[in-house]
Amino acid sequence: KSYVKATGLITTLLGITILCSATSARAQSLPQENEQIQFATELLAHSEYQFAASSYENFIRQFPRSSLLPNAYVGAGDSHFFLKEPEKALGFYQRYENQFPNGKDKWLVLLREAQCLYLDGKTDEVISKLTSINPSSIKVPYQQIYYFYLGTALMDRGSLKEAGENFEKVIEQKPTGEYATISYLHLAAILAHAGNNDEAIKLYSSALQSADSLE
Repeated sequence: KSYVKATGLITTLLGITILCSATSARAQSLPQENEQIQFATELLAHSEYQFAASSYENFIRQFPRSSLLPNAYVGAGDSHFFLKEPEKALGFYQRYENQFPNGKDKWLVLLREAQCLYLDGKTDEVISKLTSINPSSIKVPYQQIYYFYLGTALMDRGSLKEAGENFEKVIEQKPTGEYATISYLHLAAILAHAGNNDEAIKLYSSALQSADSLE
């Protein structure tokens, strides 16, 4: 009995020691994880996309169980997206979606996936992906992008009325800038196609004014 008790005590103490060691190691790695993610994020913010991609990918390999892994997947995806490498970007976005189906950035991941699919000419998949997103979950700076790509995909499919409704929402979000300028042009083309030339001319004029605001 004494032997059994002693063995049980040793096992318990050993388990506590291992748990404490693991907790201590985890606590020591947290500053390093934060530092690496912050460094990669700064590279991405300064348009150093190639270096940012490498930094995020190194993080994913080094810290596969990190609580910051969702950030790394999104960051790696965005880095490749801005490098115009949609297939690589899509791979990281899909890894996020598979591992974190209820993640706080899922709306952004779905939006980026749709943009990658559009670059690959997969119009129907773009529409399916975008319509799976609840627009109210999209942060304001990205809502214009959402409506623009949905409108463009619908126009490519020939659904002109629905496309026009989305281009109008693009302009409602912000009446100037690149997305607004192209939306004015698309709306004008849709109206001209319907024979409404007077309104089309007004929209072409709005497109010119919006274009003048671009650098």
